[in-house]
Amino acid sequence: MFITEIPERSLYAWFEAEALNRVILNLLANTLKYNPPGTRLRVELKEREDHILIDIADTGIGIPEHLRRTIFNPFVRVDESRSGERGTGLGLSIARLLMEKMNGTIELYETSREATVFTLRLSKINEGLHD
Repeated sequence: MFITEIPERSLYAWFEAEALNRVILNLLANTLKYNPPGTRLRVELKEREDHILIDIADTGIGIPEHLRRTIFNPFVRVDESRSGERGTGLGLSIARLLMEKMNGTIELYETSREATVFTLRLSKINEGLHD
């Protein structure tokens, strides 16, 4: 199941389209590749006072607690805990570098409803300044 939650009004943020696309596609690909069928995927866009948040969350198998602090480091893989698929361990490291290049952040959370929540944070552009 795929759920999107996007505000009806336009929101503006500073980002590089190709870099943000790569980050989001990596997170979506990981969700599809490493979780069982029936995993619920949620993408949500949220507005805060000075930034925009993009949540990419799933109800899949999650990331083990012992890897949560290092998951964005190069060559860290969760493969042993997941299916037989093997990655290089570079995707999330690259995602973090790309977010930092855009003066943004990527963080990992876990909630009671979702096993994995990646939150992308981008600087907000105030209305009238985007033209």
